[in-house]
Amino acid sequence: MSLVKQIVTTCHRCGTGIKNVYIFEGKPYGSECIKVVTGQPLNYWELKNGEIDVEATNSREQIKAEKLANKKMNDNKLKQEFALAYEKYTVLNSWLIKILLDKNNDFCNSIAEEIKSREIKSLSGGQLDAVLNIYTKHFKARYDSKKYWKLVDEFCNKIGTDTW
Repeated sequence: MSLVKQIVTTCHRCGTGIKNVYIFEGKPYGSECIKVVTGQPLNYWELKNGEIDVEATNSREQIKAEKLANKKMNDNKLKQEFALAYEKYTVLNSWLIKILLDKNNDFCNSIAEEIKSREIKSLSGGQLDAVLNIYTKHFKARYDSKKYWKLVDEFCNKIGTDTW
């Protein structure tokens, strides 16, 4: 049985014997004292062979800050784009939004909210069929009547499609 001699160093701050030594500014510390001396826990710091690498840590933190700033800038850009689209499509689709909101049900309210920020023709096929049905019924057009097909053509022209 071999005996391994373990070197015990004393902490520069508290004088306690420590097995896991971390060097900060050239002086040895234990993990608890690193937190007291630096103001940050040990897992915050980048370590290189038991020595705290302040430059690497600062570099990492700078990269994190830049990424956060870019994310905030992108989020603000997306919010601005959404606000512009919302403003544009609310006005552009107001003729249909008004009809949908008059129905006062969850589906119509949901579709009205959706088309405040995008084109009507971007709705799914099923949604478009339902909206067309609501639109023609709003004007009391019986299915497959001349009035119905006139309203279908009118609806298609307003949303920018050639045929239904």
